[in-house]
Amino acid sequence: DAAVAAIFAVADSTAATPGYLEFAIDATNGIIVNWGQDTVDGSGDGSDTFAHAYSSTPWVAVATSHGSGSIAAGTQITALSTTGLSYNGPGGATTCRWIAIGPSTL
Repeated sequence: DAAVAAIFAVADSTAATPGYLEFAIDATNGIIVNWGQDTVDGSGDGSDTFAHAYSSTPWVAVATSHGSGSIAAGTQITALSTTGLSYNGPGGATTCRWIAIGPSTL
């Protein structure tokens, strides 16, 4: 594990939900990949959020509905910021799985 981490310059990681993996670019900068699963209220009002203290706004985030309920409508990211992301869950879905990628200060 240590050898693989050294090759990819992995600075820190956790497999928890939500989890993250940080890759070092240099001594102070990195890239963080976050993932998780949250409850979705299905209202489509953008009230579902994930909060993580990014060093700056994430570059990209993708979310998909999971579990029971409608999945045809999809899940849309409504906002990205330094505190995380907001998303609309499709009607009736119970959970949403997401991944966000962005900069990190190590």
